[in-house]
Amino acid sequence: MRMSAPAVAMVVLLIASGCGDGDSGDWMPEADSAGTASVDQMHHRPDHLRGQSRNHRSNGKHHHKGKHWHDKGGSEDGGGDENGADNPDDNPSITRCSTDSECESHEACSQGGRCIDVTGQESVTEALQADIDELPEAVGLGVPYELPPNSILRLNGINDNDVDNDNADAPQKVGLLIENGIILEGNGSRILADNDTVAIRLGDDSDWSRVSNLWIDPINMGQVHSGIGIDVRSHGVRLENLMIRRMGTGIRAHTHVDDLGHANVNGQQWSRIVLANNYEHGLHIRSGDSNAGLFMGVEILGGGGIRDDSFLGNTYIAPKIHNDGNQHESMMRTRNAGASTVLGMYLEDVSADPVSEAPYDLHVGGNAIHRTQTQGDRIGRHHSRIRFANDRGVRMRIPGGGHEPFAFSHPDDGQEWRLKYFPSWREWGMSLQGSTPLAYSWTGVQHPDGPGLFVPVEELRDSLWAIFDALFDAVEENYE
Repeated sequence: MRMSAPAVAMVVLLIASGCGDGDSGDWMPEADSAGTASVDQMHHRPDHLRGQSRNHRSNGKHHHKGKHWHDKGGSEDGGGDENGADNPDDNPSITRCSTDSECESHEACSQGGRCIDVTGQESVTEALQADIDELPEAVGLGVPYELPPNSILRLNGINDNDVDNDNADAPQKVGLLIENGIILEGNGSRILADNDTVAIRLGDDSDWSRVSNLWIDPINMGQVHSGIGIDVRSHGVRLENLMIRRMGTGIRAHTHVDDLGHANVNGQQWSRIVLANNYEHGLHIRSGDSNAGLFMGVEILGGGGIRDDSFLGNTYIAPKIHNDGNQHESMMRTRNAGASTVLGMYLEDVSADPVSEAPYDLHVGGNAIHRTQTQGDRIGRHHSRIRFANDRGVRMRIPGGGHEPFAFSHPDDGQEWRLKYFPSWREWGMSLQGSTPLAYSWTGVQHPDGPGLFVPVEELRDSLWAIFDALFDAVEENYE
């Protein structure tokens, strides 16, 4: 049946006005000037999530974490969930925006389209957390998220119910909780975090995330507290170009924290980080799955130093430490950190000597080799100490201890022999486990195989001089 022109116009009008099946979800995206639907429309993004600053667009449906308001059964009108949880957008202090011009003079439009204070006077916690919660699920190394450039952003901590609130020694509040892969670009901005708060926590689901170009301070710079700048609870996190000052601990990566359960924090890579005047530790790595990390150019400027309580150890390249050795450790690796490697450490005179209780660590170069207290290997500055072992179990240490140039042992013997100088006698001798040479001299009387294999010390010395004399005589004859 052929329709009249007025009838066709009526049908087109009904479709354009959203009548008919619009409520059933068969919404048709509008075409832009190029004749194609926008990304927002194709992903059915509601109006209040469009127009994010810096051209942020999702690449798929949003997947929110259950602990936040988005997955708590919120009502269709956005007025909160069935349990009374508030939608952040119902907060009258949060204004939606698409450009900075829609915000107050002291505000900027966040990537998620919310006006946030950039002077550090008002908290931006709820707005930034809502932005992060709305990011799509990462399909690769993380979803890009940028903070407004050159801004001061205040974070007031929110209670994290996953933390054991009976433990008064641990921070109970978190500023930003990230539970998705993210590429967080700080753009040179500075965060002011509540004291006794974790400023940023990278949760269990944020493996391979990156945080860069950011400065973190507490709100009250003069108050001693136990807050944490960045708390890492995920695998393979990349931290780059950060400054963290006057927190309890600058950066923490623990396998176990309170009631948060086990976390795999292996494979960390952190570089160009300044940790200044943090009260307990600048950097703290701890527990079984906190190994195989690479930490480059970490600088300690006052306050707590570097503490590594990992199981198998990590690698540190060019750490620089300048703190008060009377109050803080410079670099401590406990016995659990069994195979750490430290290359090119710089240590100021006022800082404490680096200590390693691990038996298999390696220290190469830098100005702190001679001050490093370790049973591991040291190489450089004429203060090397290395150990060897062959496939038969024969071992040698160069040097030994005290006046011992070297020490060696065989698994069948079960004891360690040492070439040792005895200052009181001004003689060299072989010592067993540090004993005097008289009882364990290599003499024909004491050795069960007889004098054919060994000669007394004086006779050995005379024999050596005789060999040298013969060599000198031969050289003189050749020249003549």
